[in-house]
Amino acid sequence: MRSIKWKLIIMYLGLVLIVMIVSGTYILLSLRNIEIDKSRQELATYAERINEQVIEGGKDEEFQEKLLKTVSNAVGIQGNILNTDGETIASTTVTEAPYPVYTDQAIIAAMNGMTSFSTQKKSTDSFGLLREWMSYATPVQTSGTTPSYIIYTRLDASDMQTSLDKTTQTIVAAVMIALFLAAVMGYVFAQTLTGPILALTTGAKNLAEGNMDQSLTVRSNDEIGQLTSSFNNMAAELSKNMSEISREKNRLEILLHNMSDGVISFSKDGELMLANAAAEGMLGLEKIEMNFTEFIRAYDISSSVYLDMGNEPSKKVIFPVGKQFINANFSPYYDKRGEVEGVVVVLQDITEQKKLDDMRKEFVANVSHELRTPLTTVKSYTETLLDGAMEDAEIAQEFLGIINSEADRMAFLVRDLLQLTRFDNKQVRLILRKSK
Repeated sequence: MRSIKWKLIIMYLGLVLIVMIVSGTYILLSLRNIEIDKSRQELATYAERINEQVIEGGKDEEFQEKLLKTVSNAVGIQGNILNTDGETIASTTVTEAPYPVYTDQAIIAAMNGMTSFSTQKKSTDSFGLLREWMSYATPVQTSGTTPSYIIYTRLDASDMQTSLDKTTQTIVAAVMIALFLAAVMGYVFAQTLTGPILALTTGAKNLAEGNMDQSLTVRSNDEIGQLTSSFNNMAAELSKNMSEISREKNRLEILLHNMSDGVISFSKDGELMLANAAAEGMLGLEKIEMNFTEFIRAYDISSSVYLDMGNEPSKKVIFPVGKQFINANFSPYYDKRGEVEGVVVVLQDITEQKKLDDMRKEFVANVSHELRTPLTTVKSYTETLLDGAMEDAEIAQEFLGIINSEADRMAFLVRDLLQLTRFDNKQVRLILRKSK
């Protein structure tokens, strides 16, 4: 967040700097153009005076004297009169010959009949110092169309350059002051903008770490203030939802750990998700730490049970654990897209039930055996009687007695079976008494 703040400050300062540079450059160029136009106007005015007061109606030998008397309105302007060959015949820089020699593009243009103005021309003055000049040259026609003289005026641009330099220094100082003030204002602005964002970031981190009981101060009614209010509402709703989820989770954990059936859950990757105490007790383990594959292999469960059961509703498998028998019901659970997200295994201890089933099977086998013997006897004696033994009264009487005895035996067995059925259906209540 600090990097964002400094980025904002740097961007703000960069914008201010660009604006100041552009505006300062524009001001300097404008001032320079104004000074140049002013200097050109002064040089042209001075040239007109020279033409009016010196050249018109004058002679060459009088030019120097008259020229020295011609005064310019501006300080630092030099006036010169040149012949058509570019030779100086009068000059304000000296009082008498020899006169200075000038080589300027403006003079060449004037010799060709054109008025010319040039800037940034560097040459030495009468004292031999190198200076920058602004020059103006115009042809003068006394008769005909051919120029008779050239008036050449020039102005020392050092003062103008000095003035521009001072203006530049002033603008640079103003830029520095503006940058300083912009930095202060940018810092305050960035602090005002990034402070709430930093608070929101810290609040979001605390929210991600589970600290739901927090409320940020709303310092404004703008977009950031609205965002802070939304964050507070979100935190309150999350706290409420997390509390509800926590309560539901606690209820679910209490329910799972107090179930008589064992429950084990595996993710779609086969990792163990949860296991209750009943499952650990049924499997004889202090703590279940197996994945799905290890669980299948540890208890030699049928290979038809696999993690991705697809659309199969469930699959039941019975496997032994020591002297116990466990019934495992494998049921997949799905996500919102209908894809298998994992498997829940519900374990039931069916040891007693299996013992009862085995006892029933043994009892039925014993009853069948007990009924088979009298039935066989009755069948054989009846067939003997039907084959002619009934003619012998003594033998018939004996056989009928045996048949009667076996029938009584079968009736006794049937009565016992009916009595057991009544006990099983709770139609008969046993009254237990202590013997004296």
